[in-house]
Amino acid sequence: MRVRALLLFLPAALAAAGCVEAAGERILAGELASGAPRFAVLDPAQEVALAPLPGVRRVLTATALARVARGAGLQAAATDFPSPVCVERQLREVDDAEILGALRAAVAEPNAQIRLAARAAGSIPNGSLSFPLSGLARTPDREGAFLWRGQVAYGAGRTYPYWVRATISVPRTVLAAGRDLPAGHTIREGDVTKEVRVIRWRAAARRTEPEEVAGARLRVAATRGETLEPSRLLFPKLVERGDRVTVEVRSGPARLVIQAVAESAGRRGEAIRLRNPGNRRRFEATVAGRARATLDAGTAKETP
Repeated sequence: MRVRALLLFLPAALAAAGCVEAAGERILAGELASGAPRFAVLDPAQEVALAPLPGVRRVLTATALARVARGAGLQAAATDFPSPVCVERQLREVDDAEILGALRAAVAEPNAQIRLAARAAGSIPNGSLSFPLSGLARTPDREGAFLWRGQVAYGAGRTYPYWVRATISVPRTVLAAGRDLPAGHTIREGDVTKEVRVIRWRAAARRTEPEEVAGARLRVAATRGETLEPSRLLFPKLVERGDRVTVEVRSGPARLVIQAVAESAGRRGEAIRLRNPGNRRRFEATVAGRARATLDAGTAKETP
């Protein structure tokens, strides 16, 4: 009963006394000596025990301390340690500047505009903060902020999770309506202008040349100066099944033009299946214009 009562008050007593902080993967004698002076006779840099994981508090009782001491080469008994010692991993604060720096490194756009909307609470272990692209959410929230799950690399190949929500914008060349255009209008090159505007990073791919949208129909009306988002345009099929297609095969600076027959239809930028009438082999190429396609020889592959 007496032991149980002591254990009840143990956490509060340790919290009042503070914990020993371990800076690395293992607890050093010099670190443990601040809570258990018996370890002061050892080399301060000597490793004596495994450190707890970040955010975890480990309590070393007198029996545990004696066992650690004997493992470090000391003659020790539980009676040499009048009070238990708690150990926790050394943590540090992370500021906005460090987070923004890690985000900029991941975005890799020198002119990107990044604003933090929210961040994980609490401290992090000593290590390098990074935000891999695999941790970026596909779509933003209602405020336009993306959830980005990052990590702190610390110790021997360990990582500690850390997340932020951030809005990221970049300057991009976009196409805008040169005049008011009604819904259903078929766009001509003179209907659009090229402008540099700040848009959401990793937004849907955009056409950047007027000729790339010529022939497309507007799903909804656009006022002068309004950005022509890809979702607002209905592009015609530039290749139909059965069409004879001129295919430009590219291999570095070299170019080779062949004729093929389309076995599927497609719009600009889409992959279509073609057949070489000379050898009957089938392959895929990318639609580049009316009855035109391109093929990178380095990535070319036959299709069944």
